[in-house]
Amino acid sequence: MTENGVKMKQIVYGEFEYSAGENVSEILIERPDGKRDIVKPFKYVNADITYDSEGYEHIKPGDADYRYRYAADCEGEYHVFEMNCERVLKRYSFTAVRGEGHGYIRVSSRDKRYFSYADGTSFMPIGINMAFPESFAVSNGEEFGQSDGRAYLGLRQYELWLKKAAENGVNIVRLWCGHDYFSVDTNEAGELNYYRFARLDKVIALAKKYGIKLKLTLEQFRNMDYSGNDSYISKLFCRQVYRNGRRCETADEWLSEDIWQDMWFDKVEEYAKRYAYNDIIFAIELWNEMNCFGTLYNDAERLAEWNRKTAKRMHELFPNHMIVNSLGSCDSKDVIKVYNDFPWNSFDFKQVHSYLDQGAKLPEVTHNSIEGLTKICSEQRISGMPLFIAETGAVNDCHSGPFRYYLADDTGIIFADCVYTPLFLGCASCGNIWHWDGRYVAAKNLYNMYKPLKMLTEGINFDEEGFTPTDYSDEQAYVLALHPDDPPISKLGMVERIMVCADNIEKAMNIVKSDKLGITMCQATYAMMGENLYEIIPRFADKIKFVHFRNASGAKENFRETFHDNGQLEMGRLIRLYKECGIDVPIRVDHVPTMAGKSIQNAGYDALGRLFAIGYLKGLLENA
Repeated sequence: MTENGVKMKQIVYGEFEYSAGENVSEILIERPDGKRDIVKPFKYVNADITYDSEGYEHIKPGDADYRYRYAADCEGEYHVFEMNCERVLKRYSFTAVRGEGHGYIRVSSRDKRYFSYADGTSFMPIGINMAFPESFAVSNGEEFGQSDGRAYLGLRQYELWLKKAAENGVNIVRLWCGHDYFSVDTNEAGELNYYRFARLDKVIALAKKYGIKLKLTLEQFRNMDYSGNDSYISKLFCRQVYRNGRRCETADEWLSEDIWQDMWFDKVEEYAKRYAYNDIIFAIELWNEMNCFGTLYNDAERLAEWNRKTAKRMHELFPNHMIVNSLGSCDSKDVIKVYNDFPWNSFDFKQVHSYLDQGAKLPEVTHNSIEGLTKICSEQRISGMPLFIAETGAVNDCHSGPFRYYLADDTGIIFADCVYTPLFLGCASCGNIWHWDGRYVAAKNLYNMYKPLKMLTEGINFDEEGFTPTDYSDEQAYVLALHPDDPPISKLGMVERIMVCADNIEKAMNIVKSDKLGITMCQATYAMMGENLYEIIPRFADKIKFVHFRNASGAKENFRETFHDNGQLEMGRLIRLYKECGIDVPIRVDHVPTMAGKSIQNAGYDALGRLFAIGYLKGLLENA
């Protein structure tokens, strides 16, 4: 900004907040690329968030003013005009300079099954639901006595959750903005508790602190209920809505009448004013399991019509963010039909909810999460669109509560089956577990289960690899491939290692007799073992399912990875050997040195080095 004659700087993708006068109707921003952005001011009510002696959170509204938020997305000089209709009230400018941020998340232009940042950097979501904080019964001061109220640890609990998640590799978290903790709604449609945006603001700030993106789910209610029912399910999924003395009687009335729709979009616009330029937001989700709203389950045409219309308007309100919606658990032929009839092409990616549920009508999901997800992911995949498993886990029969055997799952067996599997089925992310709190993940402290996913995906640009999911499973094993220890030395630090020679690897493969069980031929690793590749490759020919085409020089105790044409392996001869042995499997150039002047952020995967390696490999393949 220009302040006291000094031109101020902003960081590209760094959101800033600035005061706007009460008479400002909009802020016109002229960008360095010649385009214009129109930003709307919003009513900001300061909120005092405090904690009582028992640690429960309280929120109290304070003073109000008007503000706007914006983030530059390219370098250069920006000119800002605060407007009242056609009249300029104030003008100033700022210069945006490049920072460390990569921008908003997009569907990758390189491979539309995956995501990337706006600047092209690949992004692999490792996610979890943290939809709302836990509530606790408040004591009435008597022995075993409880009052009618519930209380939250709130932001303190979110900080604990987010910190543990981030330390173990989580980079996506889903929130329910319609939950009582976050909701800005009052019973009177069109009247909002503006001060309650403060809670979402502060969770967004915590997410930014820990490097986590957020998916914001705007609504989750399913019906209207004026009976006074205060059960957990009723509070979670029912609403009461009035307007000028009239009440909305049913969810279908809410959906079909302009009076309710207009008020709802006014609220959504308030979210857009605050968050449309915040790159912490991964995506905006319209509804949780919207086919369960009113009678939409039996009205595919009306469900599709509302979503097409609303998705278009949401893309206008949130031009920088992906827009998506969700449907109920994919657990029967009827629900599968709902998924198949839904207008996914109106959204940026497709979401699926899938649980292990012994009461489900779809047999595959009643007994084995891996088999259920394999079927669902195969059938629900859409060409040219990411597939995202947005909710998963295990439930008691017919979705009647968290799975009773969570109590015995101290090592996260259910977690691994539900969370790891989608990644290997070609989904755009791992599965996002639902029971994140005292019902499973937090209770069993399973955050460390995310570490293997982080280690596995780090440095791999999924949208550049052309991965093809392949199922090698049989009745005995779900193992897909075996990569030797790298480097292949028998002890690394205090850790004893086994897969350090061809004989041990062969013994491991023979433990389970299966034609589908195979190895990754990382040729440089086998060479560092001291094995003769020209003997090993024919010996393992029928077991090789994947080739790491990598070169190196030296020995296992002291080796150096080289460019593919500059190590001790004869790369052209190896390509001919693979062909002679009838080995026709996926091949990857694997590690490359980082060229001078390039970032080592993704060491081993420098873009220019990989470009050279791929060209070199293609030349060898064409001349083999």
